[in-house]
Amino acid sequence: MDKEQLLMVELEEARRKFNTASADIGRIRDEIAVLKCPLKIGEIVPLTKDGKDLEGIVESIRAKPDWAEAHEGAPVEWIASGKRINKTTGEPGEWGFDISSDGSTMERGRWRVKTLNEILGIE
Repeated sequence: MDKEQLLMVELEEARRKFNTASADIGRIRDEIAVLKCPLKIGEIVPLTKDGKDLEGIVESIRAKPDWAEAHEGAPVEWIASGKRINKTTGEPGEWGFDISSDGSTMERGRWRVKTLNEILGIE
């Protein structure tokens, strides 16, 4: 093997290790998010979004994507997602919702989804 071929073998090994580590980081972050999240899959939650009172059913909980996730000490924020419950039928509908640890607050027994301006600190 010449030098380029040896480097290509080394590169592919490094890529394999990187991809494995990246997948492990994602899995571990998701497990931490599930533990930190006060909501549970299958739970019906009251929420307010854009001034409208709604209910939804939590279908998934995962770590919120974060560009800093590979940096040591980066916090793990959670996001719970699901379908809104149709007020007429009482069944999950087509519209979804997201409640996140840094984009929502619990107020008077309801999760209030912050507006983009609130999240960005613009008012």
